Amino acid sequence: MEIEFLDPAEAPLPPDQMCFRSVEIAPDSDGQRLKVSLRVAPFQVRPSIDLTVTNDQGMIVASSSIVEATETSMSVTLHVRDRSSEPRHRLTALLVYPDRDPVDERILEFALPDPDPSKAS
Repeated sequence: MEIEFLDPAEAPLPPDQMCFRSVEIAPDSDGQRLKVSLRVAPFQVRPSIDLTVTNDQGMIVASSSIVEATETSMSVTLHVRDRSSEPRHRLTALLVYPDRDPVDERILEFALPDPDPSKAS
């Protein structure tokens, strides 16, 4: 079990000052799963995070929500629902609180790898 302590020099931020510290995406070699790693600033009020992956045509192919995060670092695995022939995709991460506009947004463009034909069933 890993216990994470906050740096005492970093005071928890109120909702209007919250931000992502980092957003990273790592597509799995099968082209069907995406590992999304997130870090947010220390917070006074637990934020929620909305993740959406769209293809080149703007269609949503994966999504997830983290409701009232309890940690500043987290990761999730998203499963791509409809693998198009186009490898280009976009991840949109929104840091949100109820009854407000998103307080931070990150957009990452990435390419899905070609599926490994030797692993096809």
